[in-house]
Amino acid sequence: MFWDTPKDNTVDVADTKWYGKFENIHATTPEGYHCDTLQPTPVLFLGSCDVNGPVPDPSLVWSKVMHTEIVRERGAFPYISMGRMHTACQALVRRFNGFCEVYGPPKEVFIVMPRPVCLEVPIRGQLINVAERSRYVNFLIRSNKITNDERQILMKAVHFNRSQKDNPDYQLYIFEQVATTLKLLCKAYDIKLRWTVNLAAPATVYYAQWLELFLTNNQFMRDTFVGVAKIGNFTPDGCAGALTQHNLAMKLLADQRFDLDESLNIARGNVEILREQQPETYERLFIDAEVSAYE
Repeated sequence: MFWDTPKDNTVDVADTKWYGKFENIHATTPEGYHCDTLQPTPVLFLGSCDVNGPVPDPSLVWSKVMHTEIVRERGAFPYISMGRMHTACQALVRRFNGFCEVYGPPKEVFIVMPRPVCLEVPIRGQLINVAERSRYVNFLIRSNKITNDERQILMKAVHFNRSQKDNPDYQLYIFEQVATTLKLLCKAYDIKLRWTVNLAAPATVYYAQWLELFLTNNQFMRDTFVGVAKIGNFTPDGCAGALTQHNLAMKLLADQRFDLDESLNIARGNVEILREQQPETYERLFIDAEVSAYE
């Protein structure tokens, strides 16, 4: 139901007041993605709010920019970009596995990695991603996506995440869950993986703190990492803006051996860019504030 299908099971926010006005949020496939009809493809793109976020034009998304460039180089192939708003690493590897099972493996996969710290909670057949703050849960309540009883269930996951947010053993453990699944799939199907980190506001701060731990303790993820892109701008809700999307695409297309010190410096610099461009968003990351751009 969840792991053997490429169908998206994440709660859909496309019909909410704020997100609904963005074309890129709305699915163009029955499975729930904004891309071509799912079918076999030599190149697969995987992400989260970066590929399904509130950018002004779907052609500006990093995966679409990359697809256009690769088609120009190699010739036409389907544009399959699987990602949804408010999803995390568990969703990403589920979709990857389901796609391989149903449509066969691609030869290459490009990933913009969301935070592994978020947990997926199944409720009434849908999966809801929760982090360490309650604002998204309360947004779902206001949007009539969950009941008050379901909110209580989700808040238990929020409190657990909050209790573990500074625990390096836990952070590495959940990252390695995702990394091991990716490694097994790539080795089993002989898929070339290239990945970088998500640059939404919460992920920017998260990876500045934990990226070094992850890369120094997992050889496969280190070998397939292309480095950290520089933030250009954000959408109003703190997702990657059009300039950042372009930078993500260029970083993945370059396929260069990354330098750890340089990547960590860029990651730390991105936090400063976030602080300068969206000071209120930055401050909210350290408190459990209710105010958000999509209210």
